[in-house]
Amino acid sequence: PESKHRPVSATKTSDKGTRFKTTKPTSHHNPRRSLTSIFYRKGKSHSKSAASPYAGVEEMPAEADILFEVTEISPQQCVDMMESIARLLLIFSHGDVAVKLNFCVKENLVVLFTTLGYQPESVSNLMVRALKHLSLEASALDFLQEEGAIPVLVKLLISEKSSKEVKKEALATLYNLCKVSKARQEEAAMSGAVPYLKQVGSLNDQMKQLAVPLLCGMVHASKQTRAKLLKHNVLELYLRLLEDRQWNIVALEAIASWMAVESTVVLPRLLKKETVDRIVGALKASSEAGNGPFLHTLELLLRMLPRSSKFNTALAVSELPQFIVSMLGSEDAIIKLHLLRLLRLVYQHHPAPKTLIYQCGLEERLQALAGGGDQEEPILVRQMAQNILDSLKINAVL
Repeated sequence: PESKHRPVSATKTSDKGTRFKTTKPTSHHNPRRSLTSIFYRKGKSHSKSAASPYAGVEEMPAEADILFEVTEISPQQCVDMMESIARLLLIFSHGDVAVKLNFCVKENLVVLFTTLGYQPESVSNLMVRALKHLSLEASALDFLQEEGAIPVLVKLLISEKSSKEVKKEALATLYNLCKVSKARQEEAAMSGAVPYLKQVGSLNDQMKQLAVPLLCGMVHASKQTRAKLLKHNVLELYLRLLEDRQWNIVALEAIASWMAVESTVVLPRLLKKETVDRIVGALKASSEAGNGPFLHTLELLLRMLPRSSKFNTALAVSELPQFIVSMLGSEDAIIKLHLLRLLRLVYQHHPAPKTLIYQCGLEERLQALAGGGDQEEPILVRQMAQNILDSLKINAVL
């Protein structure tokens, strides 16, 4: 029957509530429109009322047709209706791939992104939670980006009006969008996310678990993104994180990646004694965390040292050589090999290599690894130890 698809209007019948009835379709009523169009009622029914939940909002979105013509309804009833629809959309966001992709059609997302942040807090929280669940579906990410999800999420994060719960959900959604996409990381940086992420990354807060990986990942995005990081002094945050056992390897990886593409930007800060001490401290901390973290940190240093002789020299005169020698007793052959490679680099750039030989007892330790000890070492370890030992003998003659 024709009335099956007729839109609905609300009319007040008593002080106790509102009844709904079907109305004849007009050119302005499209029964196939998304339920999300109801959020546009706020700019029509109550925007001028002092009692309205939208009182004080200067700009009201008004780009879509209105599905529900609401008349004579109280502000609280309006909010309740919006919360009910937001809960329904939250349920849809938990659906399978087909449901989520149907949710992500353009007309739905345009309405949601245009109204998000204008609704009451309870509605905004439900809607951001729905977007977070949509962002867990990899095939929906492009649709969300194309319709402007990232600028909207950043606006929620930096807004003083957004509650902590809304910001928490918005940050999780932004993380899902950006974690594997350099293009989205760049868009987030260009949209103004960097200062907020740095602020959260400096705090001992649950949201730090998402902010730090996002900030560290942005190093890989683009030159424009790194310019934003430099402008807001994010490098300083990376250096402070070297003292945090949870984030020191992530931070060192970001520094190493930045140094690989823009060494002149990073190097002046790396040459400071305070920074060198933090890097050595991060290496020591990783050795206590297990072979995996220790090996990863050694690999990062082996990437960094060949890029600058000055940086190499700064580490050579620090506690690094003595720590390397103390760790050569490791049972892991790969770790031993990495330690020897690192030792060769710092030895080659030490301003007084003979002094280093005597201070660290290099000759005796290397002779043991090269085959003079009781334990038979792997062939690559023996060869590397012998190579460094030959260099020591040449320096002793000279």
